[in-house]
Amino acid sequence: MQFIKSILFMCVLTALAACVAQGPIKAYDETSTVDKARLSIIYLPPEIEIVEADGKEYDTPFIETGYNEIHMLPGKHNIAVKYSRFWGDASSGGVVSSKPVVYSFETMANTKYFMKFNKPQDQWSAQVMVRRFSPWIEQEGGKQLKTEKTMTAHNLLTTGKSATTAKQFVAGKNPFEMLKFWWENANYAEKQEFKKWLIED
Repeated sequence: MQFIKSILFMCVLTALAACVAQGPIKAYDETSTVDKARLSIIYLPPEIEIVEADGKEYDTPFIETGYNEIHMLPGKHNIAVKYSRFWGDASSGGVVSSKPVVYSFETMANTKYFMKFNKPQDQWSAQVMVRRFSPWIEQEGGKQLKTEKTMTAHNLLTTGKSATTAKQFVAGKNPFEMLKFWWENANYAEKQEFKKWLIED
């Protein structure tokens, strides 16, 4: 039993490391010389994931609170985002996701932008909202950025699955992937109880 707990503990540590946001999402060519003081920054709330920016796909670090940052060069951009959040408990809850929405807009140097949307209050309203998911971007100070919906993204391979249940999500997954899924979607109290169980003799 202790051996199993040790293995689980190592899996949790690995899952935690994989879930920690690894700095900003750099949506520009990192091999070129970039004046970082001129970068535009778009702040994404935890429920919004970036799918693609200017023809390149990106992964969104998992966060519970705060914002993910997208760092971009000033100028014209196409960006694809989607809503994705787990609603309910581990046994009967589900991931509610929208299809990617693609926007074309222009950013200014050394300027902060915030992506916003009408937040649902429960799983039912989330399922309704994702059918017409329509976030907007505000410049720091509250002025709404002029955007254009477009479908010119180069790859746009991710398709949102609405109301995927936990059972469907982990079907066919290996034990580590299942453990990572439950850990990501557990609340603080559940995580504390699990840690306590791991260290008990």
